[in-house]
Amino acid sequence: MPTDFYYDGANGSDTTGNGSQAAPYKTIKNATVGGVFNPSVVRFFIKRGTTVEIVGGAIHPQGPFYIGPYGDGEEWATLLCNNGGSYYLATGSGCAAGDVVHFDSIKIVDDDLTSNVSGVYQNDSGSGTIKVTGCYIQDFFNGIMTQRGTAHQLLRNTITGVRNAGIMIEHASVAAPSNMLIADNYVDASNATNDGIVLHNGASDGYGNIIRDNVVIAGLEQAIDVMAMFPGTIVDRNVCYSNPAQPTLWEEIFCRGANSVISRNLIFTEKRRGILLDNAGITAKLNIIV
Repeated sequence: MPTDFYYDGANGSDTTGNGSQAAPYKTIKNATVGGVFNPSVVRFFIKRGTTVEIVGGAIHPQGPFYIGPYGDGEEWATLLCNNGGSYYLATGSGCAAGDVVHFDSIKIVDDDLTSNVSGVYQNDSGSGTIKVTGCYIQDFFNGIMTQRGTAHQLLRNTITGVRNAGIMIEHASVAAPSNMLIADNYVDASNATNDGIVLHNGASDGYGNIIRDNVVIAGLEQAIDVMAMFPGTIVDRNVCYSNPAQPTLWEEIFCRGANSVISRNLIFTEKRRGILLDNAGITAKLNIIV
């Protein structure tokens, strides 16, 4: 059974708290829980309506892990990422296949608008399945970035203020992720130098990935970008918006994944191509380009 720790950014205490719901901690920092930045088989709960800081590092789960809200009401439980660190909520090298690392219904904010930080990140050595559900991810370099693994679920999130990409899937030296579901997200990449959603790279192919029912505002490049390491990708029922302030040499949906299906998407574009297919066997059908 996992061990539970509670955090209250308004009334918690790192001095007298013990991490229980009755006596929560105030911040997430190395002094609390001991090795708090490398948790395994634990759950962290953030009090709704409060902001809890990650002080002095990043959270790198080394096994099954959950972080979500507690308390009454509908206010966000907010996690403020600051004071250094390269990534904030990231799987560590100790995560094994079958471990689930779940970020659920919290607001995650980066207070350093010059950082190259991802809000949720999976590195190239830890395995495990990433679940990000119902989160609000704001002002990061990348909103969500995964580099390996299978069956990731990125569902019902709002991602805004990103500087590079909303959702980026890539790593050059490990197998590309497979069987991911990226669905029902709102991704505003209008200030980004890359894409809204991009399946980019891997040492070998990733299969069975689905990008469905997202609303995506394009960045400097595409709204949705599927590269060659992701054959057989389904891109279905998304709404893609052009960014009229960006140049015309990109398109709203680009696909280089062989034998993929681009279907039933609604694309609003001003100066750019709606769809570009760049490999064999790709099917594009029933899309509407306005």
